[in-house]
Amino acid sequence: MLAALLAALAAMPSLRGEFVYDDYPYVVDNADLAGGWDRVPRLFRVAFPSEAPERGLYRPVTSLTYRLDRSGGTRGPTRYHVTNLVLAFALGLAAHEALRRVLSARSAVAGAFLFAVHPVHVESVAWITGRSELLSALGALLAFAWAVDTLRSGGRGRAVAAGVALLLGALAKENALVVLPLLGLVAFVERRTTSPARVALAFAPLLVASGAVLALRWSVLGAFGPVGGETVGGPTLASRGPLIVAALGEHLRLLLWPHPLSIERMPRAPGAWSDPGVVAGAVTIVAWVGGVWALRRRRSVRLLGLWPIVALAPVMHFVPIGETVAERFLLLPSLGVAGVVGAALIESGQGRNVRRALLVALVLAGFVVSWRYASEWRTEEAVWRHAVAVEPGSATAWTALGDSYARRDWPDKAEPFYQKALELDPGLTVARLALAQALDDRGRPDLALVETQEAVRLAPDHAKALNNLGARLARAGRVPEAEEMFRRAIARAPGYAPALRNAAFAAEDRGDRREAVRLWERARAADPRLPLASEVFRAASPESSSAR
Repeated sequence: MLAALLAALAAMPSLRGEFVYDDYPYVVDNADLAGGWDRVPRLFRVAFPSEAPERGLYRPVTSLTYRLDRSGGTRGPTRYHVTNLVLAFALGLAAHEALRRVLSARSAVAGAFLFAVHPVHVESVAWITGRSELLSALGALLAFAWAVDTLRSGGRGRAVAAGVALLLGALAKENALVVLPLLGLVAFVERRTTSPARVALAFAPLLVASGAVLALRWSVLGAFGPVGGETVGGPTLASRGPLIVAALGEHLRLLLWPHPLSIERMPRAPGAWSDPGVVAGAVTIVAWVGGVWALRRRRSVRLLGLWPIVALAPVMHFVPIGETVAERFLLLPSLGVAGVVGAALIESGQGRNVRRALLVALVLAGFVVSWRYASEWRTEEAVWRHAVAVEPGSATAWTALGDSYARRDWPDKAEPFYQKALELDPGLTVARLALAQALDDRGRPDLALVETQEAVRLAPDHAKALNNLGARLARAGRVPEAEEMFRRAIARAPGYAPALRNAAFAAEDRGDRREAVRLWERARAADPRLPLASEVFRAASPESSSAR
């Protein structure tokens, strides 16, 4: 309980934090979270969010918790932060439950304390968007603990509970499915004392839950991975080999030495085996595996040594993803490192008092570092100023820093940061669209149109870019071209309300009231915050209904 309490207290400064970066498209501006409770089942039938299916995200349980936070008209970030702190507390308890199935009682407690204060957890707790990691890890750890109980003593109740926990965790984020190979490691280690019947009983509910998640994901998205958007690394698995080694090594390094902490890491994916980042990653992997194997303790400790490598598999670029390295990916993998270090420091042997003193020092240091880093999350600007200081070559960080000013209606201050981002990565669509908006806000619609056209040229399937270009073409009087952009945006993202709304206005401008109403009702189905079509088009005129 004390370890779980420390897990929540370590991130307490973030309770006063603002919305940051992805919090806006996923939470603040997410139309899927609006409307009455009758729209809740829809969360299980659409992508997350529905206007961006190309990102390949399906997280209905995460969406449901955001919807609960928003109930009662809550608009500020405080309630979301409170929920994240409660989940951090619950995760601390679940971590101990998982560790005590593998380690001795004292080692499990030591590992739970180290897990609770690990600084890499701050991003997942302090960032509202990080909630999917909290929910996924919580479901995975409970499923693991109850499935191990089933392996050892049977019991259908625990087996079913494990399946339900995994189902909910994987519907928050699919990373929870790593429970299957993790449980497989336990089954292998204990193969001589576990009957085939108990193995089957333990795995059956987990396999059913995994199949249900994959089936739901396929029915909604039509794919198991991203189907578009911006990803890192080469197009083939072989070309991503150096990236896989570099990313795994850097993640392991952060688990062992979490400094410096930052929301943005490794902005450029290494493409050659001779890259220093790849070499450093390989050295770190070999050192970690060799160090764990040299402990000469119970096989369960060695199992925990493999835990972070197995748990990191979903984000190791076997399937293209949008982040090279991220601290929020380390929430579940950190349990293995915490368990190994806790067992090494607490079990009997020479220098026991010294090792216990070192354990206490590590817990205190972890708490202090976590507290200080959580304080950085109080303002969006502070988060991204810290990020560009740590990774000055990150175009994403410079773009987000510009966004923090744009959201305060300071486009003149935001523009230089967008220009810097495009110097680093001319193909970064979000930076170019943000620059176009800043130019528009500063009274330069001509330059804004040029930048938006370039964004569409570089990313011809980007729904937001297509919609923005259509809106600017409409304002320039080029309505047929604008309608074509809206049609392309809707074809790419059928639930993208802004494009549907703009297409409705365009149809009204050319006198097709029936088509305008049809498109508007589709837009309202996606975003119930929009008024009824009858309220919009009753007073509409060519002068008042120009696309926005």
